[in-house]
Amino acid sequence: MSRFCLPRDIYHGKGSLEELKNLKGKKAILVVGGGSMKRQGFLDRAVNYLKEAGMEVELFEGVEPDPSVETVMRGAEAMRKFEPDWIVSMGGGSPIDAAKAMWAFYEYPDTTFEDLCTPFNFPELRTKAKFAAIPSTSGTATEV
Repeated sequence: MSRFCLPRDIYHGKGSLEELKNLKGKKAILVVGGGSMKRQGFLDRAVNYLKEAGMEVELFEGVEPDPSVETVMRGAEAMRKFEPDWIVSMGGGSPIDAAKAMWAFYEYPDTTFEDLCTPFNFPELRTKAKFAAIPSTSGTATEV
């Protein structure tokens, strides 16, 4: 038997970014790529909504296309130091997928990339932080 699970909630359309102000938590790290989210004003809006939710916000910027292992490990280290209870990623597939890997290494620092590649072998996430993805491109399905 196979099982396919989707995220519990997917918000879309006008006003969906504003839902960030309804998240419950103390700290959020926002993971983004090369700067388009900042140039278009979405990054500032997201930071402001998270602050409206009462959270301290830290940025992890500059995730490159096809992120390197080094970028993922730097992000996981930033998360271990900041100790967020929310990981929010904005942009295309690269920053969102990198943020998911950072999340895994944040929650399980002793894991390896090989562990991540073994189907149904990874422990439960959401023990330290929850994850939210805000895609800027369609068709990658990285948010699922």
